[in-house]
Amino acid sequence: MSGRSPGIKGGPGPPPAGSRCFVILQRCLAIQLQKVALLSEHRKSVRGHEEPEYWMYDSGYLLFQGFLEANLKCFWNASLLEAMRLLEFQGYVAPGILLVTASACALEVVRAAWSRNVLKPPNNYVIAVV
Repeated sequence: MSGRSPGIKGGPGPPPAGSRCFVILQRCLAIQLQKVALLSEHRKSVRGHEEPEYWMYDSGYLLFQGFLEANLKCFWNASLLEAMRLLEFQGYVAPGILLVTASACALEVVRAAWSRNVLKPPNNYVIAVV
């Protein structure tokens, strides 16, 4: 016997597939951003559906920087300022889902700020869901 028992939880052996991803996502907050459609972008194509918004050219890290910049201006909310200072960029899932991480307390402050409509999106975006 090799001493490995991958079927037993917590036993010796390699972790189950995807467990690293699960651990990362447990400490993350997903913020769904949607680009604000300008009036000129509401043109319909010949087929009758909207033209693509070219979300694939958005840089997740630049969106994160814009998100921080927008919320670091909330000088009257000290807890939100501290939470913004603790946020770290974790990733970007196109189109428009920003993954951030911080301490559990900081993530809760961000969630609470969103529920009170205090959380600000980056320029030209709106926050759809946190």
